[in-house]
Amino acid sequence: MKDILMSATRLAEQIVNSDEYKNMRLLERDMANDERAQAAQLRYRMAQQEAIEAMNDVDHPERLKDATLELDAAEKAMQDDPLIAQTEEARRQFNQLMNNVNGILKLFITGDSDGAGCTGSCEGCSGCD
Repeated sequence: MKDILMSATRLAEQIVNSDEYKNMRLLERDMANDERAQAAQLRYRMAQQEAIEAMNDVDHPERLKDATLELDAAEKAMQDDPLIAQTEEARRQFNQLMNNVNGILKLFITGDSDGAGCTGSCEGCSGCD
């Protein structure tokens, strides 16, 4: 059991030292310190909350229409922010790495990959560097 735990520790260290993880964390830090990105996220969260409240306000259907329009505009503003877009792409790449790791573990433990993640064979794969 000790060997397995040591291997898990080494894997965790490799993940933390991966370009995908480092890039994601760097961009998340930059985004947390970026006023424009923070304002866009706040606007989206507030619009989301208003839309939820408007759905429950059956006496004022126009409120839901207005809230939906604002939510759409707030979402577009977030998508148009380059730092938010870069951060989301970095998160997507890190999640893909983790899905591949989990796919390999699942394949070796259960013999079933469900067609997801890495199969452990690099032949014909373009996913790894």
